[in-house]
This record gives sequence, structure tokens and C-alpha cells, in this order.
Amino acid sequence: NSVMRLIAGLSEKVQHIHDSIDNDKVLHDKTLADLYKHAINLPAIDFTSDDTLSDIASQVAMSLMDQGNLDKDSLKDEAVRQRTKQEADELAKKLDAYADVKKQEAT
Repeated sequence: NSVMRLIAGLSEKVQHIHDSIDNDKVLHDKTLADLYKHAINLPAIDFTSDDTLSDIASQVAMSLMDQGNLDKDSLKDEAVRQRTKQEADELAKKLDAYADVKKQEAT
């Protein structure tokens, strides 16, 4: 199911942001830019036009990624790190919960 792959791909990238911050690893600008681009482009590659997935992708791009402005330097600020980590965790959980809903719909 293509929507499940899209959900899983986005969830994995969001979880990576959370885990990297949680483990005090440096997130490179390319990683952050890739997630932003992925979230922005996701509705265009979702042929099912899934509104919930589009909404979550929009939250990832606009809020978590600060409209593409989140970068390695801004993550040096502890308040930004904590906000980003918490939001990534919430969005990853939201994506996982949505994946469960889609799985149940498929059966």
C-alpha cells in the first residue's frame, strides 16, 4: 500500500530527528533540508490524496522544520532542541497511530 510506505518513510525521518537530539548527535543541514523537502513534496506523490497524511506532512514542514528554517546552528539553542525533540516525538507517534488506523482499514 503506497500510503503505508509514505507514512513509514516520513515517520522514520521524523524519528531520526528525535533520536539524534535525544542522543546529542549533530543533525546536518542536509538531513534537515531533506526532511523538509520530503514533507513538502509528500502530498504531490500521494496519489490517494490522503488528507490526514497531508496534514501531518504539513505540520512536519511548517512547524517541526520551521518552514525549512531549522538548521544545525539553530539546534545549538537548547530551547529549540527540546521543542524540536518533543514535537518530533509527537509527530512520530501521530504517524504511527495513523499507520495503525490504515492497517485496520485494509483488513
